[in-house]
Amino acid sequence: MAPLSLLHLLSNEYLLLATTPYLLPTELLALALCSRSYYSLVKHSRSVWRHLNLSVSPHALPATTTGSTAIVQRTQTPLYQTEFNQLLTKPFVLRDVKTLILDGLPVTVELLYDLLGSPKYKIQLLSIRECNLNEGQLMLLFQYLVRTTRENPPALKGCYLFGGMDAPGGIFPSTYKQKDPNEKGRFIEPAKLNDDWVGILKACEGTIAFDTRLCSGPRHEEGDEHHLEPKVASVRLSKNCTGCGSSPETRKHGIHSLPKVVVAPVPVTTSDIRVACRLTDSEDILRCETCVKNRWCERCGKWWCESCAGEKADNKFVSLDCYDCGMMCSDCTRCTSRTCKSCRGEYCRVHNEGADNNWVRLNPPSFVLPGQPCVCPFWSNAWADGR
Repeated sequence: MAPLSLLHLLSNEYLLLATTPYLLPTELLALALCSRSYYSLVKHSRSVWRHLNLSVSPHALPATTTGSTAIVQRTQTPLYQTEFNQLLTKPFVLRDVKTLILDGLPVTVELLYDLLGSPKYKIQLLSIRECNLNEGQLMLLFQYLVRTTRENPPALKGCYLFGGMDAPGGIFPSTYKQKDPNEKGRFIEPAKLNDDWVGILKACEGTIAFDTRLCSGPRHEEGDEHHLEPKVASVRLSKNCTGCGSSPETRKHGIHSLPKVVVAPVPVTTSDIRVACRLTDSEDILRCETCVKNRWCERCGKWWCESCAGEKADNKFVSLDCYDCGMMCSDCTRCTSRTCKSCRGEYCRVHNEGADNNWVRLNPPSFVLPGQPCVCPFWSNAWADGR
């Protein structure tokens, strides 16, 4: 029996689904140039272009070029724009795409309208993070997709929009640190959340899942004494409150009844929305920063619900002792805050370079012995000099 060739192996649909998402689009096109058989495989197989990640740059950047400046420089080059536009104009590419990642690219809302509004394409998962799109036009696009007069529901099921780009799936995989998708804390910068998105997220509930949802705090409900207008959630909390071991969402609605949220990173080997909305992460509580003000520790993730806060909604469970650490609970403050033996000033030993436990203490400070240096950021080593 003759050994199997590479062409026979790649003709297996299962192998194509498991391997092609990890190849650059330019590498797939280069494979098609090997022979007519490979060209036919790349052009006619429906598994080759199911996952299309155009945010991966096919060319290496200089090691000294990093950050958002490099993204702008790379995407504004004529060569990159030519490759990007030529790839999207190939009919056999977009025909079979189910997952499309355009993070950090100079795309326009008009292009998205052609991709999402046309019945020819069946894009189910879309990622357009950090694309600098026109927000007003983008909101109109989502309103158009979920309009009540539409005969059939849109093919789009999930959209990654508000969060940061994945690593290593971004344009510069070496410059982005891999994030834990289950990491608690602030997962979206509040500056990215326009209040006009509240109506869009509410209209898309049950049809299109985003990487966040409306805040589920009880203060947004009608009739609450401290009522707040609906806001988009930007903080991910653990399921249970530190004080009572539960949460208002769990007690009143049930955590699984809340709108689903797509979780980063974007799935690679499937375009199923149920996989993108991972069940384990859906148990987390998503709140706006107003609903957790003075009741959420930014260092360890502890939080206290409205019931534990009591009648006064402004009860403080955290304090700001270090601007870099943020609001911290008493346990975290004891771990990071120290008092100088010399000037008796308090400072954070994590973000003050040179701070050492040998010369600081938590208890009421005592006098510094001659020859012992002071590590206080406000004073020089006066005691070391004998002054």
